[in-house]
Amino acid sequence: FWHADWTVKLDPDAVFFPHRLKSHLAQLKPPADTPIYIKNSNFKFGFMGSLEIFSEKAMEVFIKDGHLCKDKIGHTGGEDFYIMTCMDALGVGSMADAQVLDDKYTRVDHLVLDDVTPCHNGWTAAFHPYKDVNTWMSCHQAAVDTENAWNAAHPTTAAPAPVAAQ
Repeated sequence: FWHADWTVKLDPDAVFFPHRLKSHLAQLKPPADTPIYIKNSNFKFGFMGSLEIFSEKAMEVFIKDGHLCKDKIGHTGGEDFYIMTCMDALGVGSMADAQVLDDKYTRVDHLVLDDVTPCHNGWTAAFHPYKDVNTWMSCHQAAVDTENAWNAAHPTTAAPAPVAAQ
């Protein structure tokens, strides 16, 4: 990660499209050479652990001073809450993009794990959770098909327009 502009931590049951994340970051226009992370949800505290996005400078701050969080913050929440509160405590800024991730755990019907309807989206960079291979592949295919259809209908535009948050 020392030679990358961004570090991404992804859950293994997430369907991820790096080129879409790149488009999201370009649209956000985060300030260069700034320690920052991306809040990825409007759910609860705004940061789901299935897709965690940190700038190079944020990682530098965490590598240098992250040990300070161990004793000061505690471990009562999940790793996503821990890293978010640690980054905040270390002075790392954040920007919000609630459309970069579609995480079923933010929905009332989150236990319907085989539903790939949310994946019919050509803009979202990650979909979570898809715990078995067939469902993961179905989600991936739905997202690719939707993106391809959008690109065919808009041949001069680089990326699909954002969709309204659900």
